[in-house]
Amino acid sequence: MRVFRNNENLGVPFPNSQGVGIYASIWDGSNWATDDGWVKLNWTYAPFVASFQDFGVDACEVEDSNVEACIKARGMWWNLNTYLNLNANQIQALHNVQSNYLVYDYCTDTKRYPTMPVECASNWYE
Repeated sequence: MRVFRNNENLGVPFPNSQGVGIYASIWDGSNWATDDGWVKLNWTYAPFVASFQDFGVDACEVEDSNVEACIKARGMWWNLNTYLNLNANQIQALHNVQSNYLVYDYCTDTKRYPTMPVECASNWYE
């Protein structure tokens, strides 16, 4: 799970005027993403399968790559001020997840990224 803020003002591309898809994959990052390679993938559990249950998406459907109708749409719940920022309880819950479940964060991977990516400075909630 990751919070990715709109940092276009910093020159970081953000998908705010294009259609977005939902994708999932399983990848082996054990050489670099799991405690610096200490935890290896156990291939005896293969094949690995991912599935989604009771997963729903509430969105503006884009047809024929024409996003204009969605951009101009008013009254979408996700555009309300209530959802522009996390409240104190949501920030606390996010910190809890990050502290207890975050395995890899590219923003702190100085081996792969000696210079921290520009968006990293603004993606954490204080």
